[in-house]
Amino acid sequence: MLRFISILILVTQAGYAMSQAKIELKEKSFNFGTLYTRQKYATHDFLFSNAGDEPLIIKDVRGRCGCTEADWTKHPIPPGDTGHITVLYKTWNTGHFEKEMRIYSNSPKSSIQIKGTVKAR
Repeated sequence: MLRFISILILVTQAGYAMSQAKIELKEKSFNFGTLYTRQKYATHDFLFSNAGDEPLIIKDVRGRCGCTEADWTKHPIPPGDTGHITVLYKTWNTGHFEKEMRIYSNSPKSSIQIKGTVKAR
């Protein structure tokens, strides 16, 4: 009986693992090129689709510094539908930058990257 219950649990977990949301980004990185401090900020839209078989829910998109912000599709994205993540980079400091932003969702781990160079005007 114990063996039957163990097998039943494994089969149930395997079925659950196969059924999930999956974010599929159209692009994973974007190069802003040359920006200028007088611009104050630059934005880019990352488009994605839900390639899974459960609704995709994005809980947060976060970088490691205060120079980035993000806005994203807030409602659950059904399988096959699309959404967006708008990234804002604040051009406070001059120099080259490369920033990674982690996407927190019910999909396997994913992230997006932005880079460029900020020059004084």
